[in-house]
Amino acid sequence: MEETLNEINETIETPAEDQPETTNEPVEEIPETDTLQEEEEIVVPKDWSEWDEHEFSEGEIFTNEYPPQAAVWCNEGGTHHIEEIEPDEDGNRRFQIVKNPEPTAEEIAERKAMLNLTAADVERAIYKAKGMDFDDVIALVEQYNENLPSPLAGGATHVDTGAVDETGASENEVTATIPSPLAGCKFEQAKNEPCEIVCRMAEGQGEGSTIDIKALKIELKANNFYRGNPYIDAVGQLLGFTSEQLDNFFETGDYMELLNG
Repeated sequence: MEETLNEINETIETPAEDQPETTNEPVEEIPETDTLQEEEEIVVPKDWSEWDEHEFSEGEIFTNEYPPQAAVWCNEGGTHHIEEIEPDEDGNRRFQIVKNPEPTAEEIAERKAMLNLTAADVERAIYKAKGMDFDDVIALVEQYNENLPSPLAGGATHVDTGAVDETGASENEVTATIPSPLAGCKFEQAKNEPCEIVCRMAEGQGEGSTIDIKALKIELKANNFYRGNPYIDAVGQLLGFTSEQLDNFFETGDYMELLNG
């Protein structure tokens, strides 16, 4: 009986080579993790409502920060902005409402030149002001080219200086022919009053010159018309519009500006 038990014990005994080796090296400890997350700091926005009814003004100074209402006031007005100025005696940052600098003559001219309207807006305005569409304009220019050997060629009295005495006479009178295609435009007014348009046409085009009709047709196909395009002035003068009228029309898009003298 004992022999049988010994045989069973020998059978189930694990071989020495399969036993895991034991070492005296220390076991690396796994750090304990904190399952509690740190609470994020909640930033409460500052209440600026006290500035809602504030009347902002030029020169106003704010310390450390300025209310967003001040920036809105500047942006909506378009005449002021906010600049950071020198800090106060304690080193606090300061901000001031400052007026925008006046634009230079070059900046004004550049801005005016970039004013634009769609071709439809321009044609619609010409039709309302003169009863003409682009086809009529082209026909007018063609007639102008055919009938104008010189911008000033003898006929009605035109005053080139604008200095007219009580009798309607001037020291510098020029005899000028009013071409037939221009009937109804301000060339007809050249007889006894200053005619800025005739002067500008004569100075701008030169004696005997014409408007390039092919180039004009290309320009009239554009989607947008820019005020700085020289054809705007050339054709506008033929239609009897002054430079100021054209400026105001492109500024507002209102055809009534072409009728305001």
